[in-house]
Amino acid sequence: MYLAMTHCNGKRRYLLRESYAEAGRMRFRDLFDLGENPAAYIVYPGGNSFYFHELLTEALFVQGVTGVDRKLEKILLPFLQPDIRRIVTQMTRLSRRRRVAFNGRAMAQAQAGLHLFDRRRFWLLRFGRMDRTEVLMRSHRFLNALLDKSRDEIEYYFQDMEARLRTREKKGYVYQSLDLARRFPGETARLFPLGLDQDQLDQAFIEDICRLAGDPDFIDFPEPGGPLSPYLVRYVVMWFDYEFGERPPQARIMEEFVRGRRAFRPPPPPIGPDLAGACRVFAISIQEWRDLNRNQIGALYRRLALTRHPDQGGDPETFMELNSAYERLIQDK
Repeated sequence: MYLAMTHCNGKRRYLLRESYAEAGRMRFRDLFDLGENPAAYIVYPGGNSFYFHELLTEALFVQGVTGVDRKLEKILLPFLQPDIRRIVTQMTRLSRRRRVAFNGRAMAQAQAGLHLFDRRRFWLLRFGRMDRTEVLMRSHRFLNALLDKSRDEIEYYFQDMEARLRTREKKGYVYQSLDLARRFPGETARLFPLGLDQDQLDQAFIEDICRLAGDPDFIDFPEPGGPLSPYLVRYVVMWFDYEFGERPPQARIMEEFVRGRRAFRPPPPPIGPDLAGACRVFAISIQEWRDLNRNQIGALYRRLALTRHPDQGGDPETFMELNSAYERLIQDK
């Protein structure tokens, strides 16, 4: 059982849903409509005690839900009064249930049907980085959290995890989750998406999203030519409404590379260039900088990066200087 949220006439409505197996696939069904305020179904008789309204518990019981109170306590925890929520959280940590252990072969068999897109997303959200596909396709204990869940429940699970992403991480998260770097030659694309042609990158994103939308292993009932699944709409928003982090991942890697190879010479404190200095790096005047918008500065940065990148024979320190100048130039845009 899990909590789902829909929008009706501009207002949120909360639903209790359940995943179940049917014809070899995991489906979902609605169990109870909690309305706009699930807290209305929590009763406080006094002290630190609480219980769930019998209208809710009986409705779930007659539908065959087991362990109703325990499941509701976990799902509706965010809607408890803060002081009681704190007590329940502490008690839950102390009495955490042990999970059923799989042996290696059983776990591999159980996880065999997990979609690669799910594996990539989970890996990124858990470790903050991506690994090779052959590593992702192996069985991993943490992936058991996705077993016996419908596509709907899996997407709500990821939605909760993705809510922790910072604004500057969202587009990069989508880039790596879809492995868009595979569409472009060279290692630069994997670590340095800002250096790619952004129109081509947008086209690659659209094609991969459409491919997912028509993938029956991902969407239970693909509708060719129909509206985009709500499960994928949020990734379109992340892609087009956000930008890559101002500091490219390659910049951090290159700084560590250079600093690790400086002999008998500690690195100077990282002092970014002033505006005039940043303009000089980009070979533009301050007036020209004022006339450029953020996208135009980004385009100029990508052109310069392609010639100064270490993969193209450029000097690592010059490339770091370019990155610092870029961050300064877009700071006030």
